[in-house]
Amino acid sequence: MIMMKDKLEKSGHRRLYYRLRATCLLGLLFLSLAGAAAIPVGISYRLAQAKAVEETSERVEGGEENEEGEASLPLGEGI
Repeated sequence: MIMMKDKLEKSGHRRLYYRLRATCLLGLLFLSLAGAAAIPVGISYRLAQAKAVEETSERVEGGEENEEGEASLPLGEGI
């Protein structure tokens, strides 16, 4: 009985195909794990940012002023 060979066997590219396939799958796995690990970091960053904005607004509303009589703001705020 004669069996037909697939195109990968005929051309001799079978090893390269499966090696590239495995490499791509491992790369996608790595990227998905890195993305999943970045979610808690992003949440913590947003919470810290919100807390800093809240503290800044409380200082400005409370009338806390520096020596020159201006309300103290973090760098980049109020520009």
